[in-house]
Amino acid sequence: MSVSSEELNYMVWRYMQEMGQELSALAMQEETRVLDFDQRYKEHIPVGQLVDLVQKGILYTESQLLASNVEELGKSTFHERQTYFNEKFNLANALRINIEETPEIKSTGRFALENEAEEKITDEEVKQSLNETISVKQYVDGETSSVPSNGISTTPTTAMNTQTTVTNMAGYNFPPVNAIGLNSSVSLGKISQLYEFKTPVVTCEWHPTNPLLLCLGQEDSVAQLVTFDESHNKVTTTKELRHPFALSSTSGKSTNKVTCLAWSPEGHMVVTGVENGEIRLWNQEGQLQNVFNFHRCPVICMSWSPDSHHFVSMDVDNVAILWDVSSGTVLQHYELKSSGSGNTESVGVDIEWVDERRFVLPGIGGAINVYETTESKAVGKLMGHQGAISCLTFHPTKKLLASAADDFTIRVWHGSNSNSTHCFYGHTQAITSLQWINDDLLISASMDGSVRIWSVVQNLMQGLLMLEGVPVFVGKLTHDHNRYIAGTMEGHVYVAGISEFAKLIESNNNELQLPLAIPIVSRDDTQHNGKGSVNDLSCSIDGHTIATGYANEPGTLLIIPASK
Repeated sequence: MSVSSEELNYMVWRYMQEMGQELSALAMQEETRVLDFDQRYKEHIPVGQLVDLVQKGILYTESQLLASNVEELGKSTFHERQTYFNEKFNLANALRINIEETPEIKSTGRFALENEAEEKITDEEVKQSLNETISVKQYVDGETSSVPSNGISTTPTTAMNTQTTVTNMAGYNFPPVNAIGLNSSVSLGKISQLYEFKTPVVTCEWHPTNPLLLCLGQEDSVAQLVTFDESHNKVTTTKELRHPFALSSTSGKSTNKVTCLAWSPEGHMVVTGVENGEIRLWNQEGQLQNVFNFHRCPVICMSWSPDSHHFVSMDVDNVAILWDVSSGTVLQHYELKSSGSGNTESVGVDIEWVDERRFVLPGIGGAINVYETTESKAVGKLMGHQGAISCLTFHPTKKLLASAADDFTIRVWHGSNSNSTHCFYGHTQAITSLQWINDDLLISASMDGSVRIWSVVQNLMQGLLMLEGVPVFVGKLTHDHNRYIAGTMEGHVYVAGISEFAKLIESNNNELQLPLAIPIVSRDDTQHNGKGSVNDLSCSIDGHTIATGYANEPGTLLIIPASK
């Protein structure tokens, strides 16, 4: 196999376009023949291919290191091997191996730098830099154990004055915890179970103002309004919100689950949608207000307008409908994908309102279409994504729309500009959650098992958390944005400390290497054998209680331990 310089130029040019660096890509386009390659290979090269090839090159190079340490690794524990892999499998270490095995190529003639011989970095300096990775503190049976940077030998110690847990991520050197003043402010707590429901929970959402009122969507055409006592371990009242069990002739479903539900912004009403396409509107006392019949297949998402006068629903056949709440009539009907195209793949699974009269919906080929309540066709189109839209979130004061798609990228859009102002690349699988933390930071979770924090101002990733490679199915910020709750495929729930991470950033002062580790402040250590993945979760308005739904077992109510 060989790669020509022109082919490599094309991959770099594609990478620049994916990162939103249009000016750099244009300059490279003028100086090379990348457009010739684009015509021939564009349809055959997926997004992110350059990064993927570099990662594979690192794995190939590091296999030499593994081969020389097989006997030593075979005697180590699982956690020791995991730490070893995390610290060794990165670009810097792969380059170090190549330097040791490949003779240096001297630049001569016009390619030599003027001051090339004046400053040399020794091998000892490179090794010292690589070994400045922080020791990983692991919370084991109430005792802190330290893992050295070589990742092989571990010695339990009681000399540490902290129980802070910071997860170490492959490819990044994180600052020591003690150096940023978090010696005792973050302690790893355990999430405890308050209550277990009698039936499986498909979807759930707490009331937007009442921390004791929860709406549950279940498998048998029924949703429930559940009111708890102050301790959240006893149900005081239950109101059943029942849909008639009528199967859709087009979907072929033998069940009629409540697939989605949504409270109005002020909490006076809630809508529930089921697999056969029916939507029902209820007040907060559980009384039926209206029935909306137009969808003919499972409803996958619904979103209320800020003034609660309208809501938009979307089904798996890529049909979206704008409803008038007061009259129950269809105001607009949108075919998001041509019915004659023969392609039934979803164009997206999220809806977002921009203001009281405008909202955005997924479109064909990764497009994001802007609609007005009075118009039957899109009034604008945002082009850039190359896959189905998975997440949409709008910042009301900064007027910024953030989107995530199945091309594994996150884009930020501003005002009437049809081109994205930022493009963040880093996730390697589908992005399942995207939310604004504040005016600058975005947080995302992915099926690649990572949670990442991105800075719009700095245009880079500032925080990273790897949950042992287990896919994150759902992620939610608490209402005060101090905690981030992540539910995984294995049924575990993790709580990340966003306020603690903000302290890391404030203490950075441009001296520490980014991204920083996002600290885990609590986790659910309950045995989840056979329970399956976390389907959905919702945080109460006070931020202390989490409602969770699992794939194969009844849902639970969990409590987050108070910050110390």
